[in-house]
Amino acid sequence: AIGSCNINSLSLAIFCDRGDFEEKMKLQNISRAHFHRWGLDTQGEENIQPGAEFYGLKDTVKLLGHDNLDVIDVFKIDCEKCEWRIYRDWLLSGLPSLQQIQVEIHSGNIGKMHQAEKHDHDISPEIPFFEFLEEAGYVRFHKEPNIQYNDGSCEEYAFLKLDKEFFAARKKMLAERNITRVDI
Repeated sequence: AIGSCNINSLSLAIFCDRGDFEEKMKLQNISRAHFHRWGLDTQGEENIQPGAEFYGLKDTVKLLGHDNLDVIDVFKIDCEKCEWRIYRDWLLSGLPSLQQIQVEIHSGNIGKMHQAEKHDHDISPEIPFFEFLEEAGYVRFHKEPNIQYNDGSCEEYAFLKLDKEFFAARKKMLAERNITRVDI
């Protein structure tokens, strides 16, 4: 519905007690905040098993009753390194279009995080992540290191969905100058 806003928090973390979360939301008069005790994983066959610890994004959207939406205005995710396994699932067909994506990306031993994908050893695994989003029409508009709650090994990024024509002039210039993404 137009003008409606719901906050859905997904977490298996032991520090996220459902009662505490819901009580804090009530105290702040946030009645549209909902806690769900499951995490995100790669989308498998669409076969929702009640009570599972992890669901894919399509299953999560269905469980939340959002499968009839055309658009999700803001998708915020901090899944403690699962972003490297599931980012391609964010744009699967059949999902509402994500107009804005806010994600905390985690560095460290990325090789272990990225076991599901094969990458050229000369290219950092973050590059396919950023290229994937750009090819889908997203542009970065915000970046900041998260130094408050960790050692600075993760960063907050925000992406905005733009019309793909926005990128046409840039692609043309790169092609004319024979510049590849690796050269940038």
